[in-house]
Amino acid sequence: MAYPLAFILLFVTGSMAGLVLGLPHLVDLTARLLAWCRSIMLLCLPYASVIKAGFLWSGTLIVGGGVLYALFKGAAGLVRARMALRRLPLVDRGLGVSLIKDDNLKVAFTHGLLRPRIYLSTGLIKGLSRDELRAVLLHEVHHRRYRDPLRFFFMSFLRDLVFYLPLAGWFANEFMERKEKAADDSVVSRTGDTLGLASALLKVARATPVEITALSASIKGKGSGSIEDRIRRLVDDEECKHKSGSRPVSARLVASSVTIAILLLLSVSLPIFASGTPGKGDCNNMASCSMASGAVEKQAGSCCTGRCGNK
Repeated sequence: MAYPLAFILLFVTGSMAGLVLGLPHLVDLTARLLAWCRSIMLLCLPYASVIKAGFLWSGTLIVGGGVLYALFKGAAGLVRARMALRRLPLVDRGLGVSLIKDDNLKVAFTHGLLRPRIYLSTGLIKGLSRDELRAVLLHEVHHRRYRDPLRFFFMSFLRDLVFYLPLAGWFANEFMERKEKAADDSVVSRTGDTLGLASALLKVARATPVEITALSASIKGKGSGSIEDRIRRLVDDEECKHKSGSRPVSARLVASSVTIAILLLLSVSLPIFASGTPGKGDCNNMASCSMASGAVEKQAGSCCTGRCGNK
């Protein structure tokens, strides 16, 4: 788990530095190219420069778009979660627990980035046995103790920041699943009972409405572990019951992510070194641009009169 995170953080640091340092040079380079030649269609600007500028701008827009996308999605998720909480009939019971006064709703979750709180519905309290309710509470207490909502938010933000890296999505999903399994394991270690938590998860999954599912997704992010997998893990083989092993990452996923990262790092870094004087193949002044423009116009006029290509 440490190597994918180190790779992603290293790429984020390098790409952000290249974006900040290279964008002014890229704008200057583009302005120079446009100043040298008024019209690319007049062949005054070499095709290599057009391709280079397109490559540099594409990488810059992708990396910069990732920043805007992550900021917008993160803020929108927090707003949606806050609005969903306001629509719930909440009764504050103190001690970091809020009661949702709805007997038809069976739900429990932890929300809050800096001061996480546990939310329990009266329907859940009445619908679960004492052992099941204790298991659910211990699960949420683990999330609150380790500030998992903040960790979930950070991982979702990081995944959205580099959405173009396949490895980022895999790592975020794996991280969230491991956190859910760790909370399940803490319940089992304290109670010694796996069936109580498994049956509680099953009851909650069957009774959770769509709006609460959306709220949970906005709090934990997608990929935080399916209920079916968690139940199967709790009731299956005794030797594997409490293990939180990671799924192996495919070589294709790593190779594609590394390739994309290298290309994007080049695209946001090259403008720093490519903002000097253009080469001999570029138009160096407006006089040469005018000559090229006149030559093309003369050739176009000859073609229109039927004398194109005839001597």
